[in-house]
Amino acid sequence: MYLDTSDRGNNWHRPLLYILKHRKPVPCDDIVKWQRWFARASLKRSPKRHVRRTFIGSTMISTVFLGVDHSFNDTPMLFETMVLDTEWHEPIRSVTWRQALKQHWDSVGKANDRLQRT
Repeated sequence: MYLDTSDRGNNWHRPLLYILKHRKPVPCDDIVKWQRWFARASLKRSPKRHVRRTFIGSTMISTVFLGVDHSFNDTPMLFETMVLDTEWHEPIRSVTWRQALKQHWDSVGKANDRLQRT
């Protein structure tokens, strides 16, 4: 499955769906294959899609592989970190597993600092 970007002046198609192989995003043009991979990778104890999850008090920081490109530009955004507490937080998106892990720990540090200030 590909994203048609011809309406933006581009004459190319870009992958929309991805799976992970050894923590690296790989385009997947077969929606059935993608759905099966995503279902298996989303099981509760599966480490395939979940980069990291950390709790600090009642705050949960969760970083996951999305499997679908969520960008609005030329760089696919495939990972997302969310800080879940009583306040609304925008998702922070990343391109690679390594970037996502760094973003996760940066968010953990910020949540920890916020908790210590209260």
